[in-house]
Amino acid sequence: MTFELRLTVVAFSTFALTAAVAAVPVRWWLRRLTMPDPVARGAALLRLRLGALALAVAATVVAATSFLLFEQRVQPESTGLMMQGMAVLTLLLWAGAVIRAIVLAVTTRRMIRTWMATAEPMAVPGVDVPTYAITTSFPVVAIAGILRPRLVIARSVIDACTPAELVAIVAHERRHLDAHDNLRRGRRG
Repeated sequence: MTFELRLTVVAFSTFALTAAVAAVPVRWWLRRLTMPDPVARGAALLRLRLGALALAVAATVVAATSFLLFEQRVQPESTGLMMQGMAVLTLLLWAGAVIRAIVLAVTTRRMIRTWMATAEPMAVPGVDVPTYAITTSFPVVAIAGILRPRLVIARSVIDACTPAELVAIVAHERRHLDAHDNLRRGRRG
């Protein structure tokens, strides 16, 4: 096994092992996290998950640096099957995350394109992003997009709600926009 391949196996297996170990306390804290404010709870959950990721990345950097500095390059060695399996697991997890991100981006783009085909601009007080009334079978109100966010409101929602209800709905969506929830979410749901 070449030096470069061993380095790759060590780095990826370190990431897998550290991520698995870090997931245990994160899961434990997730179950015990009780905060009445949903925004604070969401921020705490994001910090927990990003903290576990940062720990895995830091451990990977330390392991790879140590390997580069102290491992001999000339004499060919091999790694065990367990390390190779963990490296493959890391690659599969990363590939799954990339595929999920691509599917989410394509699905979102397709949905926004469909909505915008029937969209009519509308003015909504207190909203500084483009706002559109759309025709759709589902009574949706959503902030769509990350780089160019826009608020879309189904005409059925506009017709069914009182002005006070629309103000509450728009305020709710405004919170999503302010919290950058479209950027922070890891999966649909």
